[in-house]
Amino acid sequence: MVTHYDKHGKIKEIESCYSHAQVSIDGIECRVQFYEHRAVRKPRLTKSVFLYSQSYADLHGTTRAEIHYDEKGNKIKEEFWYNDAFAARKNYSRVEVFYNKGAAEKRVYYDRNGSVISREEKKEVWKSE
Repeated sequence: MVTHYDKHGKIKEIESCYSHAQVSIDGIECRVQFYEHRAVRKPRLTKSVFLYSQSYADLHGTTRAEIHYDEKGNKIKEEFWYNDAFAARKNYSRVEVFYNKGAAEKRVYYDRNGSVISREEKKEVWKSE
């Protein structure tokens, strides 16, 4: 684990990389957590980044994921990046999922060039995923 501090000595980032045994369980090689500080408050987690192993990406397509949090620590957005093989099969290489009160409300799909290719609003079918 590596901790990065700002010029005031406050934690701004924590990098955690995992053992081969742990990577073989969930495919996550490293996690990076980003924090912000405000007066009279403890550090607030703003974003977590997950980097996946090559073998996990080869099997599931996911290479990277990010979770963004609001002021209260609630998840407000997730982003997923996919490898080229997955993108060729599914026709998208990145997805953003937006949350409201813990429930997914909207998905936005992007192509390899970063252009939006489609958007979906909340649907009942999401409950089965």
